[in-house]
Amino acid sequence: MRLLRLPTQLHPVIVILLTGSLITNLFLSMCSPFLVIYLSKHTSLGVGTIGFMIGAGALAGTVGGFIGGYLSDRIGRKKLMLLSLTTSSVIYAGYAMVPHPALIFALVVIGGFGSAFFAPVSNAYLADLTPEHQRSTVYSLRYMAVNIGFAVGPLIGLALGLTGSPTPFVLMAICYFAYAIVLFVALQRLKDRGAPASVASPSLTIGASWHVLRRDAALLFFVCACILTTAVEGLWSVAFANYLPTQFADGEKLLAVLLTVNSTLVILLQPIIAKWTQRKSPLYAITFGSLLFVLAELGYAFSFTWSMFILFMVIFTVGEILIMPSQYTLLNQITPASVRGTYFGAFSLNSLGNFIGPWLWSALLVHYNGQVMFGAIAVTALLSVWFYRKAGGYKVQDVGNAAGVAE
Repeated sequence: MRLLRLPTQLHPVIVILLTGSLITNLFLSMCSPFLVIYLSKHTSLGVGTIGFMIGAGALAGTVGGFIGGYLSDRIGRKKLMLLSLTTSSVIYAGYAMVPHPALIFALVVIGGFGSAFFAPVSNAYLADLTPEHQRSTVYSLRYMAVNIGFAVGPLIGLALGLTGSPTPFVLMAICYFAYAIVLFVALQRLKDRGAPASVASPSLTIGASWHVLRRDAALLFFVCACILTTAVEGLWSVAFANYLPTQFADGEKLLAVLLTVNSTLVILLQPIIAKWTQRKSPLYAITFGSLLFVLAELGYAFSFTWSMFILFMVIFTVGEILIMPSQYTLLNQITPASVRGTYFGAFSLNSLGNFIGPWLWSALLVHYNGQVMFGAIAVTALLSVWFYRKAGGYKVQDVGNAAGVAE
């Protein structure tokens, strides 16, 4: 009950951001996980090329996320959030109207760059508007909102027969545009209600920002670990979208079911697991979750029925619940407040995993088989544990000083 009352105690813009996360991800889950299937049906592109294309968009998003985080400390979070939402609206409309592969590739790259501003900037803005003791709860609420959307969206899309059609992209474009308008009005009317200053220290150039990040060994190890984790977890639906149709006549339906199982379990299990992780260090939770990823991927490699895939998706999802909020908790602990946007932007470098994953896993599937692909994903999850342990070897309270940043 306390969780349900919390939004009324927060800044109204936070409530809008949380609601926006729920609604946009509901529509997003109708189209993005099925983008591979859509491109396969409406273009002549092969599996490997599609995987590379989606990965290229994620790579552009990595650059966009870092630059967006930096710019948010320079020119303010609000402008970048609105720019990102507007860009996303245009891009999704383009998916529905532009059939040529080269133009779709351009949309994927431009969309990946522009839309990537929103995640680090809005996360930093949530931290700006939220008292420190409530930040963990707010991030959990946002994580839950995202997963509620992904729990419902695929089933709605499947029930309406929208998988593989351009209709969800049109709906997504409308949704992003409406979100941008609502957020713009709210920011204008509520700009004096406890909002932070728009611009941080003007003396911190992008070169200086990179120098700060490069000197922070704990952050570098942490980001490397997150890149590997994202390669495993970030766009897991791409590997399944390529693999399941070759194993099952109704592979699209199984993908929708797995998406719903994943998101529904996050909603149901997160409060329970969160109580357990509160008694553990973030590093412990992340390590345990990574080992569950290893187990799940090895299970996928030898699954041949729906029930087996669902069972290992349950294991995978528990690992996800352990890792995702714990990453943000650890990041907040090592982030100097004066450059919060820059550090959240650096964290967005983990999106490199969204480039590596779709491209590498698709290539392994094409040239070898599903067992090799899932085995490689398991090895990647295991390797991430080493990087997390290296990052955990540094004292959190010394990180800011090591980076040469004053609060």
